[in-house]
Amino acid sequence: KGKTVVKIKMSTGKTLYYKPRNLEVDLLFNKVIQLLSEKENIDLCTYGVCSLENHGWVEEVEYKPVKTLDELFMFYKNMGSLLAILYALNAVDIHIDNIIANGEIPMLIDCESLFHSSEYHEEEDNATRYLNNYLSQSVLSIGVLPFIFGTGSTDISALSDQKNKKTSIKVPTIKNSNRSNMKLVREYVTMEESKNNPNANDLKISEEEKEKNILEGFELGYHAVLSCRKQILHLIDRSNDK
Repeated sequence: KGKTVVKIKMSTGKTLYYKPRNLEVDLLFNKVIQLLSEKENIDLCTYGVCSLENHGWVEEVEYKPVKTLDELFMFYKNMGSLLAILYALNAVDIHIDNIIANGEIPMLIDCESLFHSSEYHEEEDNATRYLNNYLSQSVLSIGVLPFIFGTGSTDISALSDQKNKKTSIKVPTIKNSNRSNMKLVREYVTMEESKNNPNANDLKISEEEKEKNILEGFELGYHAVLSCRKQILHLIDRSNDK
């Protein structure tokens, strides 16, 4: 219906984003992160959110690549903690464009797909239904961990690094911009360097080291959620009352 996100740069130099929807879910997520950071020493951060009846405003999250290997290890540990929290909140569709690396901290910039209601079939009468049930209850359904989209080899997960790679499907592209013969076509395009990748300085890290730190962070985040589950449920109940 013509509604869209708008980036607004203020004369003070500060940048805000207008979003054409209520942002109560974003505020709730901030409260969960703040609770876990204070009570369980989870090293994650929040950013400014203002929620109104049918729209809201959010503060811009700055992209900052890490500078050292220790910072890179910490980023993946924090990503593991974030993954555990997203799993507990039944999140989906957390892909390459929904995470911005802010130094050691992975920042979730769109909370619209939290508290997703999964379609679960009790009668698993065929392999496809069994697999769908299994995946819907798995961390793989969130989109953070690597997965291939389309028929090519394009990984659009929150952990991917897709600079200088072609999209696996044709996407809408404007040709002859600002001319009388301007038109919209579908074609394969080169993906821009993503802001979810903390390693813009090409620090050397193995996949095994990434996995080790993600698993360590996931365990930390999972236990933190279990420890604070009553407080988290209370925050959710209060948000639902609004």
